[in-house]
Amino acid sequence: MSTELGLAPEDDAEKPISPPANKDDSKPTIGSPEWLDFMTDRSERGDAHAHFSLGHYHFERKEYTEAIEYFNRADKKENIQATYQLAVMYYDGLGVAENQCEGLQYMKAVAETKNKKYLHLVPSAQYNVGQAYFQGFGISQSYDEAVRWWTLAADAVDQEDTGCIKAQNALGMIFSRNDTLDLKQALHWHQMAAENGHLESMAALGQMYVNGHGCEVDKPEGIKWLKEASSRGCLYATGLLSREYFTSKLYSRAVENALKICDLDKEAAIRLQEQFIPHLVYRGIATACFVLARCLQLGQGIEKSDEKAKQYFDKASQFDKDITSDLHTKMMFGVM
Repeated sequence: MSTELGLAPEDDAEKPISPPANKDDSKPTIGSPEWLDFMTDRSERGDAHAHFSLGHYHFERKEYTEAIEYFNRADKKENIQATYQLAVMYYDGLGVAENQCEGLQYMKAVAETKNKKYLHLVPSAQYNVGQAYFQGFGISQSYDEAVRWWTLAADAVDQEDTGCIKAQNALGMIFSRNDTLDLKQALHWHQMAAENGHLESMAALGQMYVNGHGCEVDKPEGIKWLKEASSRGCLYATGLLSREYFTSKLYSRAVENALKICDLDKEAAIRLQEQFIPHLVYRGIATACFVLARCLQLGQGIEKSDEKAKQYFDKASQFDKDITSDLHTKMMFGVM
């Protein structure tokens, strides 16, 4: 489901309660003996906020057995933020035996809540339910249900909500697949996600404008989005941008962009791009390596070197054989 979202999204309505100030007016720090005594006392009296605060404390310390005990207590008091945490913990087997079906039921309860106090949790929960249907985790796989839940999240009132933006990107991606292809829908959702700051959607949108997928070809608009995503650190976009500069015969710019990422290894790339889909990261680096190899082979934008060209052709293949093969075919036909 999504430990990538970590603890449930927070909101002012669910800020943990605080114990009274010390005699010197300083506030007891979270986890201090004074704080723990106060929260434990409130919890024993049945305070749902204290249950959640103690669950939150233990979760962050990776003390999952204790965390799930307090989240269960809070959940029984209808604390929906605790319900969200239980969903993540059951789904990932944190402090309890992994049970994706149980985790999904908890997440659906959050996604369907009408409690105004917890509406800030709904888009993230809806995104996660859609992800479960897409992957077939905890329930039978259904792309239609995935799209339905993601659309609910993507249409959230708060367009800056993390779950909302992730859902917009997910819809852009699913409508770009061969088995669910709808390029106009893909363009629409990638446009929304990109405008809300999603870097993978910026890269995808740039590529769609450059190639005229779901729209008329608009290279300046495509380059604009690729440059924006690349400037924010998206390796996939940097690779695509180097390729576009090469095909436009702007070889120095192609080399400049390719060199930014060509010397990364897989581990370093993933460390830099933990929030991105790995195969897109690898595709971006493979593309950049191929472009640099081609420039080295031609002596365009960089000193000619057949030896270095071979090294980067090989590296491109190591990162993504399919994209390298595709680019090699284009090279044979004079496109690259």
